[in-house]
Amino acid sequence: MSANEIDKMRESAKKLMADVFEAFRARRSVSAEIGKRKRSINAPIEDYIQERMLIESFNVDGGNAGRLFSMLIQDSLEAQGARTLDAMYDDVEIEGISALRSYGLTDEEGLKNFVMLRVPGAEKMDVGFVQGRRAAIISWVLEFGYGKPANIIEPFGKSIDSAFWIIGSRPYRHRSIDEAIKFKGGTVIMKIPNIFGRQISHDELAKIGEAMELAPTLIDITYSEINRNGRISTMYEVSGNSVMVYGLPGTVGYPWETAAIIGDKGTVRRTLMRFYSIWGMMAKEFPMPSIDIYPALKMLEERAEELSRISKGKISLPDYGPFAIIEGSVAELPVWARPVNGSNYGSYNGISVINLLK
Repeated sequence: MSANEIDKMRESAKKLMADVFEAFRARRSVSAEIGKRKRSINAPIEDYIQERMLIESFNVDGGNAGRLFSMLIQDSLEAQGARTLDAMYDDVEIEGISALRSYGLTDEEGLKNFVMLRVPGAEKMDVGFVQGRRAAIISWVLEFGYGKPANIIEPFGKSIDSAFWIIGSRPYRHRSIDEAIKFKGGTVIMKIPNIFGRQISHDELAKIGEAMELAPTLIDITYSEINRNGRISTMYEVSGNSVMVYGLPGTVGYPWETAAIIGDKGTVRRTLMRFYSIWGMMAKEFPMPSIDIYPALKMLEERAEELSRISKGKISLPDYGPFAIIEGSVAELPVWARPVNGSNYGSYNGISVINLLK
């Protein structure tokens, strides 16, 4: 092929690109008009059914095609008035809390044994460690769901949605595992247990296996050793088709929270390699936790009692984790209490969450 022939092909490719950008800008203009019409009739901006039809119509199956689809949807939503990259949420106030560990486990082998004893099926799987659950989730999605829809089962902090948009995975929010399964395609992401006491019920736990068979599935276990009625007893068994990002007790707050990535050897290896390539962090050293957890236990007990006295039936204390749930509003709260609006975790209007150890 001559240089002249290559130049002609480049001109053809350039014209095609020009057509793409012209259509892109024209579509934005139409989307903005659609947004005006939706607001006039008080209709929601997001339309999952329409997007699902478009995915099937254009045979979008992840990769760069999926990322292009995600970008077009993002641009359309923003033209209609949505703020898809707005990450200014208060959910960080209760994200990343794992309480304190009394075992004094500071080496990787000790932490690995800790996980294998507490997660069903982990003794047959591979285990790796990173710093920060949120960073681990993003690394996993890039490796196994690049350009694919991220089906998030609420509750899950909305601040992570912007990260999914940026890495080319359109985030979809569902209120049950059934909804996520029916959506089809992409990845499934869920948090267990649910401190809000809704969704992912004990009945739905049996459906996790079905989700694993249909799509790459990530289960983010929020584990706290400091709780009112013992350790969490209900966990789904790890399989090779999924990965559990397990928040280990021992540290407080991102980015110093230790996350265990659990799954078959290939899944763990690829997730760790992706994590290291993105974040440049090797999980060779782990933060030293406090050996004496008495002060934290005392604080938890005192604050729980204080909230119980002023609750008037509006404040509940879940059986697991150092959290309090407020239904409605409470006239006066202690100065240490920093309630986080439940809407930052999904469709939870009228509910607030307080971390008793912050």
